[in-house]
Amino acid sequence: MSVSRHFALLIKLLICAALLSALAATPASAAIATKCEGELPFGSYDRVVVPRNTTCSVSGATVAGNLTVRRGATLNGGTVTIGGSLIAKGATNVRLFEFRVEGDVRIEGGGGNLVIQSSTVRGVVDVSGVNGFIAIINNESPGALGRMRLRNNVLQPLDPTSTVGLNISSNQVATDATVSGNRGSVAKNVQGNTVGGTLSCIRNEPPFDGRFNTAAVFKGQCEGFV
Repeated sequence: MSVSRHFALLIKLLICAALLSALAATPASAAIATKCEGELPFGSYDRVVVPRNTTCSVSGATVAGNLTVRRGATLNGGTVTIGGSLIAKGATNVRLFEFRVEGDVRIEGGGGNLVIQSSTVRGVVDVSGVNGFIAIINNESPGALGRMRLRNNVLQPLDPTSTVGLNISSNQVATDATVSGNRGSVAKNVQGNTVGGTLSCIRNEPPFDGRFNTAAVFKGQCEGFV
């Protein structure tokens, strides 16, 4: 083999070794996210993104990292496990049934309706600036929700025949829960929840019903069995 051919082969081997080393060093967070438009097939994924103005339906999937819902998008899901967090900014609808989220559920802005039912969220459920209907109900396993914050939402009825815009009921919250600054002429119900720390309900416009809860400490408009 000539010197030039030997040198060229050596260069190729060095390039291949460098590429393999770079791939091995690539963090999991750099993995390409799977886009969900329509139905997400059953299976396991690194990360999932619902693109703007699309609808994603997911059932039986496992997501190792985050599930992100973009502006104007809708997520409908059941029996889903998320190793990271669920993040939605400006989404139209987010409906979660039997989800298990190891991180947080953070919903910021958007409209339509938000439903979290029969689920477990180890971190915080943080909902702010939503213009629509909100229901967080029947999350009843011990410490099902790590912490809950609902702030500065403008509430609307689920449909024209309904008079309720906020329904927070029958939840188990491991630490603190805060419901504050929520507006709208519809009924706002925070009832039948068990909170390990402080349940704080302040500056919510009437009509507001915060009875029949259990908590270590009550502040504001929420109370226990009186």
